[in-house]
Amino acid sequence: MLDSSPLSSYQGKLILRVDTAPNTAQKYPNDYKAVSGDRTFSSSNPHWKPLGIRLAEIIVVLNPS
Repeated sequence: MLDSSPLSSYQGKLILRVDTAPNTAQKYPNDYKAVSGDRTFSSSNPHWKPLGIRLAEIIVVLNPS
Protein backbone atom coordinates (compact mmCIF):
# COMPACT_ATOMS: atom_id res chain seq x y z
CA MET A 1 0.00 0.00 0.00
CA LEU A 2 2.67 2.45 -1.02
CA ASP A 3 0.45 4.06 -3.66
CA SER A 4 0.15 7.51 -2.12
CA SER A 5 3.45 7.61 -0.25
CA PRO A 6 6.90 8.92 -1.15
CA LEU A 7 7.90 5.25 -1.49
CA SER A 8 5.41 4.55 -4.30
CA SER A 9 8.17 4.08 -6.88
CA TYR A 10 9.34 1.08 -4.83
CA GLN A 11 6.02 -0.79 -5.11
CA GLY A 12 6.87 -4.48 -5.50
CA LYS A 13 10.53 -3.84 -4.65
CA LEU A 14 10.31 -2.93 -0.97
CA ILE A 15 8.83 -5.05 1.81
CA LEU A 16 8.56 -3.81 5.38
CA ARG A 17 7.82 -6.43 8.02
CA VAL A 18 6.81 -5.55 11.54
CA ASP A 19 6.84 -7.37 14.84
CA THR A 20 4.88 -6.81 18.02
CA ALA A 21 5.84 -6.33 21.63
CA PRO A 22 6.29 -9.56 23.66
CA ASN A 23 3.11 -11.39 24.75
CA THR A 24 0.94 -9.21 22.53
CA ALA A 25 -0.95 -12.17 21.06
CA GLN A 26 -2.06 -13.16 24.57
CA LYS A 27 -2.90 -9.64 25.72
CA TYR A 28 -4.76 -8.51 22.60
CA PRO A 29 -5.76 -11.67 20.69
CA ASN A 30 -8.45 -10.04 18.54
CA ASP A 31 -6.22 -7.16 17.44
CA TYR A 32 -3.32 -9.53 16.84
CA LYS A 33 -5.41 -11.88 14.66
CA ALA A 34 -6.83 -8.93 12.70
CA VAL A 35 -3.38 -7.91 11.44
CA SER A 36 -1.63 -11.29 11.31
CA GLY A 37 -0.59 -13.18 8.24
CA ASP A 38 1.34 -12.68 5.06
CA ARG A 39 -0.84 -9.92 3.65
CA THR A 40 -0.68 -6.19 3.11
CA PHE A 41 -2.09 -4.05 5.91
CA SER A 42 -2.61 -0.31 6.06
CA SER A 43 -0.54 1.54 8.65
CA SER A 44 -3.73 3.35 9.67
CA ASN A 45 -5.41 0.09 10.72
CA PRO A 46 -6.70 0.68 14.28
CA HIS A 47 -5.65 -2.83 15.37
CA TRP A 48 -1.97 -1.80 15.29
CA LYS A 49 -2.23 0.67 18.18
CA PRO A 50 -2.34 -1.73 21.18
CA LEU A 51 0.24 -4.10 19.66
CA GLY A 52 3.36 -1.97 20.13
CA ILE A 53 4.58 -2.68 16.62
CA ARG A 54 8.13 -2.06 15.51
CA LEU A 55 9.96 -2.48 12.24
CA ALA A 56 11.55 -5.94 12.24
CA GLU A 57 12.78 -6.41 8.69
CA ILE A 58 13.31 -4.47 5.48
CA ILE A 59 13.53 -6.47 2.25
CA VAL A 60 14.68 -4.79 -0.95
CA VAL A 61 14.19 -6.67 -4.22
CA LEU A 62 17.05 -5.62 -6.47
CA ASN A 63 16.05 -7.44 -9.67
CA PRO A 64 12.27 -7.87 -9.77
CA SER A 65 11.07 -10.15 -12.56
